[in-house]
Amino acid sequence: MKSIGTTIKKAKRLVVFIIGSTVLFIGFAMIVLPGPAVIIIPIGLAILGTEFIWAKRLLNRIKEKTKIMRLMVIQGKADEIVATEFKNDEKRIIR
Repeated sequence: MKSIGTTIKKAKRLVVFIIGSTVLFIGFAMIVLPGPAVIIIPIGLAILGTEFIWAKRLLNRIKEKTKIMRLMVIQGKADEIVATEFKNDEKRIIR
C-alpha cells in the first residue's frame, strides 16, 4: 500500500512538470514570436530543475556557456565564440 507521502511527492512532481514544461514551451515559441525567449527558457528549466536532474544539468550547462561567452565579449574576442562553438559542434558530429 502506498503512503500518502509518496502520492504527494508524485503529485508535486507532476505539477512541477506541467508548469515547467508550459513555461519552457512558451519560451521556445518566443524564439519565433515576439517575446523574451532568452529569459523565459531558463526560467522553465529552473522550474523543471527543482524535480528533474536532466533539467538542472542543462541549465548549468547553459549558465557555463553564457559565462564564457560574456567574458569573451568583454575581452573583445567575440569572433572566437563562433569558432569555438563551431569546432565543438564538429567534434560532436564526428564522434
